[in-house]
Amino acid sequence: MLVVNRVLLVTGCCLSEAQVTRYGASYSRIIELPQPTSPEAIFDAGRMATDYILGGPEYIDAVALERMPALERLVLLGTGVASFVDQSAAAARGLTVMNTPHMNVESVAEFALAMLIVNASNAIGSADQVRAGVGWPQGPWKTLREQKIGIFGLGHIGRALLQRLHALGVENVLYASRHRHTEMEREYGLIYVAHTELFQNCDSVSIHVSYNPVTHHIINRAILIAANRDLSILCFANPRVIDPDAARDALVLGQIRRLYIDGYYREWQANRGQVDDPEGLLALPGDRFWATSHLAAQTHNAIGRQLEQALELLSPARRLPK
Repeated sequence: MLVVNRVLLVTGCCLSEAQVTRYGASYSRIIELPQPTSPEAIFDAGRMATDYILGGPEYIDAVALERMPALERLVLLGTGVASFVDQSAAAARGLTVMNTPHMNVESVAEFALAMLIVNASNAIGSADQVRAGVGWPQGPWKTLREQKIGIFGLGHIGRALLQRLHALGVENVLYASRHRHTEMEREYGLIYVAHTELFQNCDSVSIHVSYNPVTHHIINRAILIAANRDLSILCFANPRVIDPDAARDALVLGQIRRLYIDGYYREWQANRGQVDDPEGLLALPGDRFWATSHLAAQTHNAIGRQLEQALELLSPARRLPK
């Protein structure tokens, strides 16, 4: 039976025909913005939304919530709610916030594996110089099996990356994590170290920690000063686990070789590029720093699975009593 008083807003993707058939009767209207052009477009389209599936690049804070007065429930397509929702503002509003964890694990792990190779070979720095006609950089680089690789955070994604490295014959892998995983150490020959040692001893470190007050700027100036000078850091966590001032100085001074972040400190329309970049990282050459627009989890399979789970979480059977 049609539920006439509920409106669903979906950003970043669209429901399939089968999903519309299965879930459409729960809503009087479904609004889809697969590629939202601005926050205003979202607020204008979703001002009457009661349910919200957040799969786009937007950040929802107290100001955004004021523009969506009917909103009762929000589901993030992904795990890291803190990167997309002001949780204090949501709690003050009484908004129910949910997520779809662990459904992008394979996508992010595969992407991280590819970026380990791209960064080790300095492919981006090379491409920049070729495009500009200012150089033809060539030089030896280490394959995955020649590197000592660190994984910071051995949750679902860290473990999936480890399994891929092991399948390719990579044997020299270190990790730092809140908890020690002795069974995985035995199975994969994994070496447990303190996170400070990870950056001192590895050629590449892939970061997969959760963002919270404890991990805010956990990669700080002291760690970077003591790091391996040939180190490449790859961050697939919230960028704020890295102190940007310390990172910029470390890159400029040659205390580390390279930093890559899938995401940035300001994203979507808030990102003005080099013209307005307080962190000063975007002005560095590509052989030192580069960033991408949260690509790791944007695969068809990951988005489809997360969307299905989000629709299930919002289905009438799970609806909380008012």
